[in-house]
Amino acid sequence: MLYPVRSVLFGKRQVSLDVSGLNEPKILVNGSSAPQGKNKNQFLVKDDKGVEILVELKANNFFDPVPSVIVNGSTVKVTNDLAWHEYLAIGLPLVLLFMGGAIGGGIGGGAVAINRVIMRSEMDPALRYLSTFGIGIVAVIMWFVIASPLRAAMGR
Repeated sequence: MLYPVRSVLFGKRQVSLDVSGLNEPKILVNGSSAPQGKNKNQFLVKDDKGVEILVELKANNFFDPVPSVIVNGSTVKVTNDLAWHEYLAIGLPLVLLFMGGAIGGGIGGGAVAINRVIMRSEMDPALRYLSTFGIGIVAVIMWFVIASPLRAAMGR
């Protein structure tokens, strides 16, 4: 998903944040990848006069795939923050961690990774919630299919 990064420092250049699926977020300038800065999450964007501007990406939290964008030390808002109910929909599969230990945590963590992408997609809001709920149900079913035979074999 592309989010425009608006700053007067960029002049006429179209700068956007690319958060595609499970890939690392990156900065695009006029549709092409911006050069990497000194650190992993830093990018260099030239203004209309050729002066380099530092753009940094800083992860917000585990549940939100859209990082904060910092242009020359100032945070630029590229999208709305997630609401509490969106965090709940994303994180609900983590309940499996308490039900099923490492196996539940692995399956729940995978479901959370998928839900993060779904919740930030351009789907209809109702469909996003139905999808995250469906992913949660699939995760629970997977846990029963994988963990139940293991628990039975261990005599639990």
